[in-house]
Amino acid sequence: MNKPPLATFRLDGKTAIVTGGAGILGQRFAHGLASAGAQVAVVDLDEAAACEIATAIGSNAKGFCCDIADPESVQNCVDAIVSHFGRIDILHNNAATKTADPRKFFTTFEDYTLEVWREVMSVNIDGMFLMAQSVGRQMLRQNQGGAVIQTASI
Repeated sequence: MNKPPLATFRLDGKTAIVTGGAGILGQRFAHGLASAGAQVAVVDLDEAAACEIATAIGSNAKGFCCDIADPESVQNCVDAIVSHFGRIDILHNNAATKTADPRKFFTTFEDYTLEVWREVMSVNIDGMFLMAQSVGRQMLRQNQGGAVIQTASI
């Protein structure tokens, strides 16, 4: 008899981080990880939204504020997650930006400014690197492995 897919995919006892956790995709990833049994750190620049998603998930989730483009904010967030959950086993690097002004983001390449480019890359590339580096150090300290999932778009 075949088991349903979630019966074989269990994350009980694991702690997962979802960056951009209050976003369209992030909240679905967070719910999915929680439904597989993981404790979930919903990480987003919008702390109120992260906490709202965590509350909707239930007692096995908590919202955290983090500016993933800022190394100090990243380290503080990782420390807070470890303090709350005790460990980190999974990082789903999902956060991304289209800038504060999407019109500037969607302008033609020829008119794209270096300022907008740097704003986008500071989150979409640097932020992904900073989170993976900080969480990777934590996983090494735990000496039990882990998983890092990088979501890329556009």
